[in-house]
Formats: sequence, structure tokens, C-alpha cells
Amino acid sequence: MFQHILVPTDGSEVSFVAVPYALRLARREAGTITMLNAHEEFLDAEERQFLRVSSERFREMMKERALQARRDIEGRLARFEIDVPLTIEIREGHPKQEICRVAKEVGADTIVLASRGHSSLGAFILGSVAEHVVRHSKLPVLVVKESAP
Repeated sequence: MFQHILVPTDGSEVSFVAVPYALRLARREAGTITMLNAHEEFLDAEERQFLRVSSERFREMMKERALQARRDIEGRLARFEIDVPLTIEIREGHPKQEICRVAKEVGADTIVLASRGHSSLGAFILGSVAEHVVRHSKLPVLVVKESAP
């Protein structure tokens, strides 16, 4: 256990409160960490056609978005002492499903994710993702509250 830890992030500061916990677990077990950012398409095919966004331009936009997400994650990770193997996965799809799917795909044995634990719209969304993962993952899930030390 704790040999391969998946840490989902939506890119927010709050989502990175899970990183120190994942690092501690990975260090204890000489494990690895995979950071995951999953995002849905922001335009469906009908909207792209209406706005006259070509498929090629849309793919370009999604690639740019993925590169920016990777840079953002790397920037936020810079403040931590990363002394375990760590990879970053950027995926397109609904975070609820992608977290469970990618955990299986990369061979994770644990998921560590953050939850705000209060009632703003953003917390509702992040909270619903955490709840879905806890309910549907076959792996142990550690949920770290925003206010965790």
C-alpha cells in the first residue's frame, strides 16, 4: 500500500493541500506520486460549429489548455520538497470518472485528494468530486480538508 499514490488537482490552491500528505505516505513506502488534472471540453461539437471553431483550432486550444495546466501544476509543486518520483497527467474528461479511470490505468493503490468542506459553489463542485471518488473507487481514498494543518 502507498506504493503509487494518485493526487487529483483542479489547479486550485486548495487542491494542493493534499500534496504534503501524499509526499509523507510516498516517502514512508518509497512510493511514487502521479498528479492528475482532468478537465471537460469547454465547447461541445454543436457549440464549436455555432462559434465557427474548427476541429483543428479546438484541438489546438485544448493542447494549449493542457500545457498551461501542466505549467500551473509544476509551479505550485515548486514550493514542496519533491524527493519521490512524481509524474503529471493531464486528461480530458469529467474529473469524477477520470480520477477513478486513471487510478486504475496507472496502477495507483491509493488516492489522496482535497476537499473544501464548506458550502460555496466551488466547494460543492469539488466536494461532489471527492464524494464520487470515495463512493466509486475500489482503492483507499484519503480526503484532506482545506483547513488541514
